[in-house]
Amino acid sequence: MAYIRRGAQKAIVRALQSVGGTASRDDIKSIIAEDDGSGFTHDDVYGTVISRKGNEYIPFNYDFNFAMRELSVIDYIEKSFRGGKVTLTEQGRADSLSDFPNKAQKQAIREYWIILKRSVKRKVDQTTPMTRLL
Repeated sequence: MAYIRRGAQKAIVRALQSVGGTASRDDIKSIIAEDDGSGFTHDDVYGTVISRKGNEYIPFNYDFNFAMRELSVIDYIEKSFRGGKVTLTEQGRADSLSDFPNKAQKQAIREYWIILKRSVKRKVDQTTPMTRLL
């Protein structure tokens, strides 16, 4: 069965809560793959597909990376550096996830992506040579 793109935020927080709040990205993925309540199967987390250009990739990694960024935006995880451990904030540790993400969190995430999109567009516009615009 083909992988269906979906948010992984809740699964990441559940995984981190289950191990005390700190884990590597690989450990988080492993916990999600083995947790029947995560909403993801082992094949979802580790399954590969071939792109139209012939490159192999793991679709879950896109959802995982977007979710990590969004959890950072709503202050559920501390900002981590490449290769570093992911750590829940107090807010992330304390949430029962019964109403996750709530309206305010969804709004904060939406605003983040809008602002990011505008800043990327602004950078592209600034680096475009004038001859290309004519």
